[in-house]
Amino acid sequence: MHIITIGFHETHTRMPVHNDAHVELHYVIDGGGLFECRGVRTKVHPGHFFFVFPDESHRIIAAGDAGYIRQYIAGVAIDASEGELTRLLKRMRRKRFFQIGTNRRYLFETIRQNVNRAGYFKTSAELQLAAFLYEIAASRSASDEGDAAAAVEPALALMQSSIYGTVRLQELARASGFTREHFIRVFSKAIGYPPMKYVLMLKAEAAAGMLAGTTLPLESIAERLSFADASHLSRVFRQWKGMTPGAFRKASKTGV
Repeated sequence: MHIITIGFHETHTRMPVHNDAHVELHYVIDGGGLFECRGVRTKVHPGHFFFVFPDESHRIIAAGDAGYIRQYIAGVAIDASEGELTRLLKRMRRKRFFQIGTNRRYLFETIRQNVNRAGYFKTSAELQLAAFLYEIAASRSASDEGDAAAAVEPALALMQSSIYGTVRLQELARASGFTREHFIRVFSKAIGYPPMKYVLMLKAEAAAGMLAGTTLPLESIAERLSFADASHLSRVFRQWKGMTPGAFRKASKTGV
């Protein structure tokens, strides 16, 4: 298995119908809506894990009171030599939808961090994802992932549910059950960023979704995401995305 891409995404509108050249794995963690595949629509909600295969036209439609879907999406390629894994995916395709709960953020975030690193880190990320697929297929419960998961999982949940508001470091530490200082050390080591810096990254990702999927002015997006003003959002966005919000919106419309 080779992970081509994995990221944390927020969808606000109907994405266009499209096909991918690889298997796509979706893990919904917040919001809700519809998954449309080959014209068939299925309601999806937090805790849903499902597959899309290369020959399947599909899209996600945000719906409901929330008006958005937040999820991890991973694109993977399977070598022809990986016969057992290929057969596993084919068997899982018959069911497609799995309810796995919303306590897998730490797993997917760890995979997302490691896959962008070289050598054994990337290999470990791909093996983690493969092991997860076997676990889901076997319907086994998640194993204990230790202190890091215990601290990071509830903190990630609180961060992701507070994207449109504010969250304090002390609140995150309290959710983890650790002291402020110990939480900062554990979270930073596990995720690769200090907690509050990671909060800004999530807000930048949410801003990207609104820039691409809505016509809201930057000032309104900044207000929704609880930035001090549009200039503050612009600085944070450029730090994480490498371009201004205006340039990102233009590129998303032209497909660049």
